[in-house]
Amino acid sequence: MRIEGYTCDVCGVQRGESNHWFMSRYGEGYFRIEEWNAQSAKLPTCKHICGSQCATKCLNQTLEQWAAQLAADEKGRK
Repeated sequence: MRIEGYTCDVCGVQRGESNHWFMSRYGEGYFRIEEWNAQSAKLPTCKHICGSQCATKCLNQTLEQWAAQLAADEKGRK
């Protein structure tokens, strides 16, 4: 059985009833992976993650974005 409305933001798989999903939220200077919470999953700042492999990919993508932003900031200061 599928639960409508949630798709992994990393790989695109749709959430099923018995899947063990996570959520990630991040902002300036923080990245957090949390256990699935139906209320928090509705927040626009939440990314939906289908498992540990996609959680790792999400963390890597976030770190790459931060590194690129830091490099751009440094370049802009010169």
